[in-house]
Amino acid sequence: MDILLKRIWSKLRNKPKVMEVKSSVEDTQKITPEQVNQIAAYLGVAMDEDAQFANEINLLARDINAGKIVDQSSMTQNIHDNAKGWQTKVEGGTTYIGEIHIKDRIE
Repeated sequence: MDILLKRIWSKLRNKPKVMEVKSSVEDTQKITPEQVNQIAAYLGVAMDEDAQFANEINLLARDINAGKIVDQSSMTQNIHDNAKGWQTKVEGGTTYIGEIHIKDRIE
């Protein structure tokens, strides 16, 4: 991942807006969805303009994705006394946990 980030920052180093985002990310150690979108736009253009760079980035990303550890563990939950329980296993994205109650009102 470090190699991929270094390669992207190196390619986009002449873009002032990207360097502002990079500086902010380094200061806060956090990146917002808006910042990701800004970088992605510049990265997309750079990849369109430079096929060799695009190939290099795609190969690095593929290698990173291939190296991901897949959680194949099982989950067990014992419920007693009419209690309720939820189990979730999430790999990215948003998780909504809970219960919906709909009561019809008859007049």
